[in-house]
Amino acid sequence: MDLTGGFMKLAAVVMLALLSGCAAMQGSAERTHQASAMDIIAAAAAAAPEGVVGEYQLSIQAAGTDGRAVYLNTELDYRDQRNITIAMSPAVAAALTGTDAASAQQYFVGKKLLVKGLARRMKIDFMSQGKPTGLYYYQTHIRVKNPEQIKLLSDKAA
Repeated sequence: MDLTGGFMKLAAVVMLALLSGCAAMQGSAERTHQASAMDIIAAAAAAAPEGVVGEYQLSIQAAGTDGRAVYLNTELDYRDQRNITIAMSPAVAAALTGTDAASAQQYFVGKKLLVKGLARRMKIDFMSQGKPTGLYYYQTHIRVKNPEQIKLLSDKAA
């Protein structure tokens, strides 16, 4: 029996196992279940510009729309650095609630949701007369593209 050949086969199997473990750990780091908004914000900032895929429990405190999207916010002031914004099209909001977009935004206020998606840090420019001023801040957004990404956990925000 050739000990060198046996050793090489064993070394190859060990290397393959180690690399498989590293790949599995890398994938699990991208999919998280964060307990707090600040954890989600920190993870999204650390992973910027890519963001972090996960399932997030969020309590909705405020909502708004700009006609193109419905925004659900975890803080009363969407500019608050502790805020996470869930953004969805009016059609997705209506599909989730069975109402029009204007009514849908208020439907979510005060509710606790499980949201599946990519939490991503977004740069928001301050505008003056339709042009960026050079000043900006960051928000953390989760874009919801289909109703299956949101599940109602409770009618009361925690």
